[in-house]
Amino acid sequence: MTHLLDERAANRADLVKRLFAVAISIGVGSTMVGANWIQEARPPNLAEFEQIAIVLIALYATVLSWDGYLSSISKKPLINRWRFAIDVALVFTYMFLLVASENKVFWLPTFSVIFLLYFCWDVLSVIEFPSAYATPQAHNSGIRFMLRVYARSFIDDPRFDRGPVSTLVWGVYFLSIYLLSLKFTKFEILALCIFVFLGLWQYRHDKRHHSSGVRGFSMARRLLTAGSLFTVAGLYGRYGLIVFDL
Repeated sequence: MTHLLDERAANRADLVKRLFAVAISIGVGSTMVGANWIQEARPPNLAEFEQIAIVLIALYATVLSWDGYLSSISKKPLINRWRFAIDVALVFTYMFLLVASENKVFWLPTFSVIFLLYFCWDVLSVIEFPSAYATPQAHNSGIRFMLRVYARSFIDDPRFDRGPVSTLVWGVYFLSIYLLSLKFTKFEILALCIFVFLGLWQYRHDKRHHSSGVRGFSMARRLLTAGSLFTVAGLYGRYGLIVFDL
């Protein structure tokens, strides 16, 4: 039985890996083929440059996600069908993000959807693999343990992995940037790309950071980093400190 589960998990992981490659190929390929500035052999105008920036941000997010995903499933195989379903949904969401880059309406809310799927994946992972998120003396199982992982990570309990709470905090950051873009409708796309890129960069840095054997930033550092970026973004949206004009 265990052998069959391991084989199924390996097959699911292999399918998701292939889908990642397909998503990148279709997303980037369709965008480049349909680009007017490439067909007309001219420099991109402002709107096209904004699309290029969105595609690069989407590609950055997709590749980094793939890297983190491969590391994660090596420790937490895809036995649970719901985690597998979330993985497939994520791949197609990434592809949509790349393909729909020309439409400036979709990309920011799509990032919020991606982090919502990350959050759901983490919740299921904590329930399914409790030993991966706490020391042997602290781990248990079930929904109560999952809630405990989030609660104890908020106060930097070294017995608990900070990965899930990192995803939650940075997911709130991206949702907040999206809401800022709705509040300040003149927020330039290129400026938004900068704040999204910085958020993705710090999110991945948070995930990879290790100190005293514990993964992730301290909560104070995480909130300070995300809060500072959001504050600068809010000031920019309110006062328009920089104007991008090509």
